[in-house]
Amino acid sequence: MAEIRILITGGSGFIGTNAVQAFVRNGWTVCNLDIKEPINQRQQEYYRPCDILDRAGVQEMFTRYKPTHVLHLAARTDLHERSHIEKYCVNFEGTQNVAAAASQCPSVICFLLASSKLAEPVSNNGDASAWNTLYGQSKYMAEQALREKNPSCSWCIARLSSIWGPWADVPYGRFFHMVARGRYVHPGRCEALRSFGYVGNLVYQFQKVLKSNADTIHGRLLYLSDYEPFTIRQWADMISMKLHGRRPRTIPMPIVRCMAWAGDAMKQLGMPEPPFSSFRLRNMMAHTADLPLEAIKRITGPLPYSLETAVDETIAWMKDRDGKS
Repeated sequence: MAEIRILITGGSGFIGTNAVQAFVRNGWTVCNLDIKEPINQRQQEYYRPCDILDRAGVQEMFTRYKPTHVLHLAARTDLHERSHIEKYCVNFEGTQNVAAAASQCPSVICFLLASSKLAEPVSNNGDASAWNTLYGQSKYMAEQALREKNPSCSWCIARLSSIWGPWADVPYGRFFHMVARGRYVHPGRCEALRSFGYVGNLVYQFQKVLKSNADTIHGRLLYLSDYEPFTIRQWADMISMKLHGRRPRTIPMPIVRCMAWAGDAMKQLGMPEPPFSSFRLRNMMAHTADLPLEAIKRITGPLPYSLETAVDETIAWMKDRDGKS
């Protein structure tokens, strides 16, 4: 098999760290372009500092590295900004720069843009009110930037579900730690089915898409997630039973709403990520188990991690990291 030289933008973050680890393990040659150093210091040798808003710098990296495949992860991913879409310019202007560099690099065979399910408009207005968050709008703009650039290589857009696993921080890394410390409580009878993606399964899907024939993926919009949805109650019960041998307590919804309002007040006072808030509560109560996954199932086939195996891996990673800190 010909050498796979993959360039990952944003490889220092949560998903990127897992992608670097998996690709290196599979024998791929990896280059991580990121403005920040890797959160896993063992991956320092693959890291090259680069701001994707620097078009000339990005082009220089492509010319120097000559990648065969590109996984574009670099983005601002928080939901804090409420007023100025320009604050998310790295998502759409950065994508323009990376796509332009790929277009001018003849070695590139395949380009995969990691987007978000939040990029899906909730209305047909076409203006800012068509998205629930500016982040979602910015990721849609990133998708449009790639379509307009239309690189000469094979390219594909992947909208990701809520991803969790080792190296995660907010919100799902925090969720695991709350359950581990016995601070998590079930909100009333919250039984909404939700689509989640374990990062090990996601990276496996990335690999399958990147190695697919151009006819299979070129110009397509795919949704990437684990196939079987589950409730947050099922998830928290499994984690807590493995760690403590008991399920978390359930508290009445009026108390939960008071906790959410308290978190909202903390946010107003300047805490960017309070432990709980009305936004988090709405997110937990939302039914999100209707993603169109048939296309990715045909490409990927069975996924390597079950929910239980994924929970076991994440707990093991969490204990290992806490033991070293």
